[in-house]
Amino acid sequence: MDVTPAVGLDDANAQLSRSSPDVVICDYDLLTAATLREMPVYAALRRMPLVATSMTRVASEMSLVAGGLPVAYWYLPTLRPDVALHQVYAAVASHAREAARDAARASRPLSPDLTADSR
Repeated sequence: MDVTPAVGLDDANAQLSRSSPDVVICDYDLLTAATLREMPVYAALRRMPLVATSMTRVASEMSLVAGGLPVAYWYLPTLRPDVALHQVYAAVASHAREAARDAARASRPLSPDLTADSR
């Protein structure tokens, strides 16, 4: 697993514009809908699994943000490493399956009745 750290939203924007991570792990308090809408790479972020973390809020204190982006919430003081690893691998696998489906759809030729010559 490759990990690329980012500190703050400006650094996150820079990192996301240079690569396409399989999963993003981010502090919950940075995930307000308004903040995410301001990010230039908001559309890219919506297409990838995101794990929200917190040192101060338990899952019941967190609400869905930005249309339900997070695939998991981690309350860090009680997070077990095996649970975190399982959730990261599950998110990466899910993202890979979705990317493969999208690539397969994009590479399909248009059906004859959808081509410009079939008028």
